[in-house]
Amino acid sequence: MRHRFLRIHFTLLILCFTIQHSIFAQQKRADSLLLVLKTKLSDSTKMIVLAELCWEYGTTEKIKAIAYGNEALALAKQIKSKYGEAYVYNAIGTVYLRSSDYDMAIAEFKKCWQIREKLGNEKELAATLSKIAIAYYQKGDYKTALELNLRALAIFEKLNDNDALSLMYNNIAQLYEEMKQYDEALKYYTKTYDVALKSNNKYVMAFVLFASAQMEVKTNHYEKAIEKYEQSAKLYEETDAKENMAGVFNNIGLLYRKMNNNKKGLEYYTRALKVSDEIGDKNGVAFYMNNIGNCYADLKNYNKALMFQTDALKMARSTGVKAVIKQCYRSLSQLFADQANYKKAYEYNELFSQIKDSILNEESTKQIAEMQTKYETEKKENENQLLQQENSIKTLEIENNNGKIKTRNQTIFILIAVIIVVLIIVLWQISLVRIKKQKRELETEKKLQQDRERISRDLHDNVGGQLSYVLFSLEGKEESSSEKRLEKSVNLASALRGVTGNLRETIWALNQEKLTLKDLYDKLKLYTRNIFSYTNIKIQFNESIEKDELLNPAFALNLFRICQEIINNVFKHANASELYISVSRDTKTTIIIKDNGVGFLKIGSQNESYGFSNLKKRAEEINATLDIESKEGKGTIITVVV
Repeated sequence: MRHRFLRIHFTLLILCFTIQHSIFAQQKRADSLLLVLKTKLSDSTKMIVLAELCWEYGTTEKIKAIAYGNEALALAKQIKSKYGEAYVYNAIGTVYLRSSDYDMAIAEFKKCWQIREKLGNEKELAATLSKIAIAYYQKGDYKTALELNLRALAIFEKLNDNDALSLMYNNIAQLYEEMKQYDEALKYYTKTYDVALKSNNKYVMAFVLFASAQMEVKTNHYEKAIEKYEQSAKLYEETDAKENMAGVFNNIGLLYRKMNNNKKGLEYYTRALKVSDEIGDKNGVAFYMNNIGNCYADLKNYNKALMFQTDALKMARSTGVKAVIKQCYRSLSQLFADQANYKKAYEYNELFSQIKDSILNEESTKQIAEMQTKYETEKKENENQLLQQENSIKTLEIENNNGKIKTRNQTIFILIAVIIVVLIIVLWQISLVRIKKQKRELETEKKLQQDRERISRDLHDNVGGQLSYVLFSLEGKEESSSEKRLEKSVNLASALRGVTGNLRETIWALNQEKLTLKDLYDKLKLYTRNIFSYTNIKIQFNESIEKDELLNPAFALNLFRICQEIINNVFKHANASELYISVSRDTKTTIIIKDNGVGFLKIGSQNESYGFSNLKKRAEEINATLDIESKEGKGTIITVVV
């Protein structure tokens, strides 16, 4: 979602606030420090200047920053300044943290913590624990991060440091939220709010109320969530944080839509649009106009929906933000599908797929560039290490020339022994990597073979059978009457359309490099509307996908075929007037297809025409559970969980 920035981890927000400056200003400070470094300085002052250079280059030139840090550290050890050592370890650790090298950051912070623990400065000790916790949080080790933050919290509570307490409470709340312990998260968000209230920090109060509202949403307490969102919006307005205020209004609108109160949803989407327009946020304007269009579509006011969604697309195209353009294409595809204009729905769905692929390609390119940068950085670090080793060897040679023959021989012996051990380890690692690679290749080949078999069977069952029928009919004797010839032509045309549809669905799944659950749901809606387009059946769709999931194409095709078979059964056998299709995703994907048709007594041989055995076989292949409930005259409910 566009306003995900409101959920940024508060610790990183504060950290970035203290270190994020313009490149120009940073370079200016670095140049000033370099000039100071050229003057005659005491060792303690020089150590501080070098440490500051480590800080300054930390966000732009990691290698240079670490070099200055190591020089400062050597000087601190030389003058035996434990306080200086801790300060430099903290600076180096922060450089690694900024560059996402979390293991190295933890190692440097722990060295700092060990020294500060001996020095007895509790405030600095707690701050170091908090930084180690940030690194563990980024690694996804929430349990360790929580333990460290609780230790830091105990120290700050003892010192009665309100600013630090606010930060700690919020950090802990975020961790409980990640661990899905929402009651504990709410408790610590409340503590954060109380501290902010004492200092009258309205921005922090607004942020915490927003976070608490998110917790209420996750526990389905929508009324409480709306109340907290309203309070948050008011505080953001008082602090002139209008962009954040627009995001809050948008979330309230979304909640009202979930509660099927589209009129209230429309009211808050409009308020979000007005705020974004006031501050000149074109991306926000496009985003909220699209949401307003979706709201009008829910209210069946398709003319207004089309007007807002078309204007939203124009605005999004003018800004060039692909994420918003993608949302607009998806909404327009849905809008035209709701009006049974499947040609337009297909066109916009194709545009949606194209821009989604474009975004994925850009993300892949960015990841490759980041990996290349990381590789170059590590390469330079290795070169520096080699230079240091060469210097060490030269030093040994000088000592040897001064007559230290015995030391040289011992050193050579140790080096030879180390080299042998290293070679053994390297060879073992190479062998291990080769074995793992072969195992992965075998597993991949096995998976590909399984996918080939699934696709072959799918084509055989769905396409082969229909083509055999067409061939048999064509080779059969010519019908004598014109009525029978016409009936035969209609049946052949229907069968060929079925073949084309099945091939199109198979190609659709296999052509997608990355297929999501929402993509599959969109395809299922189009298919359902198409098959029932000339009937009076009332169709209701419901989507609740909290976290979208990437699907293997063969898996997605099998899941689609299961749903397709169930829907076909409703069309052919159920004689229903209502059809309900729900797709939801939390920890598992659940698809419910329900009709109010004739139903049946039980599943047995008399119901083989419904294809239940084929459904169960497909479900077993993708490890899905299939639950079928039906009563004669009272309809059927089929639930697929995977």
